[in-house]
Amino acid sequence: MAEHGDMIAHITHMMDLVERLKAVGENIPDQHVAALMLVSIPESYSNLITAIEAREETLITTDLVKTKLTEEYNRRLEQQADRSSNSSTTFKSAINARNY
Repeated sequence: MAEHGDMIAHITHMMDLVERLKAVGENIPDQHVAALMLVSIPESYSNLITAIEAREETLITTDLVKTKLTEEYNRRLEQQADRSSNSSTTFKSAINARNY
């Protein structure tokens, strides 16, 4: 996945690949799918990866990884929207100040 790529699309793509493999008779253990998901994401997610990997190995599931990645992605989107909104407000304030 690219650094600023769509995490939801990435997860969907990964799960689609897993389903395709299952359809042709390949069985991939859940923990392997979870591990593949973790190694397929950008370095900027390293803190989250470390936190997930600190769990007991039997607790690291595909569902857990999908949930945590989605939560982090949504958090980043919210932060980006907040920064964009703050920049816009600051810019408008500067323009208004110049006009007076």
